[in-house]
Amino acid sequence: MLVAFNLRPALTTVGPLLAAIRGETGLGAAGASVLTTLPVLFLGLACVLAPAIGRRLGPDRGILLAAAIVAAGLALRALGGLGPLFAGACIAALGIGLAGVLIPGLVKREFPGRAGLMTGLYTMTLCLGAAAGAGLTVPLQGLFGGDWSLALAAWAAPALLAALAWAPLARPATPVPAAAPGRAIWRESLAWQVTGFMGLQSSLAYILFGWVPLVLHDRGLSTVDAGFVAALMSVGQAPAALLLPTLAAKLKDQRGAALGIVGLTVACYLAVVHGPVALLVPATLALGFGIGGCFGLGLTIIVLRARDTQGAAALSAMAQGVGYTSASLGPSVSASPTRPSAAGPPPRCSSVLWPRVPPSARSVPAAPGRSASREGPAENTGFVRRAGCLKGNPFHASHTPEDPASAPTPERPTQRSHPCPSPSSPSVPPAPTT
Repeated sequence: MLVAFNLRPALTTVGPLLAAIRGETGLGAAGASVLTTLPVLFLGLACVLAPAIGRRLGPDRGILLAAAIVAAGLALRALGGLGPLFAGACIAALGIGLAGVLIPGLVKREFPGRAGLMTGLYTMTLCLGAAAGAGLTVPLQGLFGGDWSLALAAWAAPALLAALAWAPLARPATPVPAAAPGRAIWRESLAWQVTGFMGLQSSLAYILFGWVPLVLHDRGLSTVDAGFVAALMSVGQAPAALLLPTLAAKLKDQRGAALGIVGLTVACYLAVVHGPVALLVPATLALGFGIGGCFGLGLTIIVLRARDTQGAAALSAMAQGVGYTSASLGPSVSASPTRPSAAGPPPRCSSVLWPRVPPSARSVPAAPGRSASREGPAENTGFVRRAGCLKGNPFHASHTPEDPASAPTPERPTQRSHPCPSPSSPSVPPAPTT
């Protein structure tokens, strides 16, 4: 959890000091946009590289490397100036992306029966770290005599502490009997559904993070009050990040949970934009609840759909890599039109949010452990496979997770059957629900 806490301050500490950074360095609006977008692109790059690093070092030592990279990137900011600021942001993002891919696999390995609860604790800690970074960086700037570079670099201390605490737990890589999922996962429709949900919810979140403070200011709040109320959005993420994954792991079909949490997010956003000013604080808090729930649900789906640690890492790399890359474009796309007036962003943001709601809900596969089935040679994609499905709906909600004892081994290879067996096909007893 200490590692998880340090995976967000690198991304949330720049925003509160952006005005001071621009005033001192002369950074323009375009440069500020690159400063917020570039780290997200490096997150996506790290997600692509993470499976290979995990196979070579093992997830434990991979996470240790990630924590050390985050600490190094944050410490680099102490040098001051735009060069170290940009370089530190990109380096820290590489570590964040690497850890973000490997941790779901670690959860799958260490807590197979409590995946929902542990994923919830992990995402809740992420959100608390994000809130701490957003809320404490300005006071830190005051402690350092107004030096924004030292205030940003101070977050390297808890990141280094996390790396030192994790070091005794970092076991070497162990041989994996089954072949790694490799490129086959990119041909799975299930993987693209999970990726679609992660990408859309990430875009939704980055649009809100980029626009909500400005929307609150346009609604009449001062800059200080708008920043404080926007910080509540990060605080509101924590309980949802714990509750929703725990609940979703107990459901046979997560589509209802996805519809509910995405619908809540949009409703609260509309309340922030168009509702009474008196409701801004509770609406913003509830908006954070929705964002945290979407993120927690996305990570939970990754853990539930994967068969083993390697499968979880491969699916996590694909979903988060594509998701972060598309999310980096979200704020820019939503802000592309020139504001005609102070009331310009709210209608535009509303129009950007609406197209993401139905697709993001539809992207959630129905049942834990189900996978797209296809005829042909057996191929390890890292997903749980099973024989039998309802014709025309291979992702029927009646499916349940596969028994871990049935996982393939060198002595007992994976068994496959036609995705929709004929009535004459031998029946397969249902696996026990985990």
